[in-house]
Amino acid sequence: MISALGAVFINQVSNDPRISDEVSSEISVALHGSIQFVNSDVLSAALAETSLEPTEADAIVDAYREGQLTALRMGLLVVVAIVVGALFLARKIPDMSFEEMAAEHDHEPAPT
Repeated sequence: MISALGAVFINQVSNDPRISDEVSSEISVALHGSIQFVNSDVLSAALAETSLEPTEADAIVDAYREGQLTALRMGLLVVVAIVVGALFLARKIPDMSFEEMAAEHDHEPAPT
């Protein structure tokens, strides 16, 4: 999920016209291989301490928020797929106990 966040965030930043190419490439290099989940307010406060224009900082925070939502949606989709797959496989689980199966087997006629 973290790698999805990174990919979506970098894509959002790269495609946002409010963010300069220089800042976009710096973000891409800085995040390559290492990204952490942080609150968007923490990111906003950190960006306020830089020399970025407020509109550019806001665009970065917006891109990060969108990346968080997209990563969360993708994570939930994976969980749903796993649950559906488990339900499909669970159909083959016997609906009786081992004792019931043994008793049923004991009552079957012997093969001739």
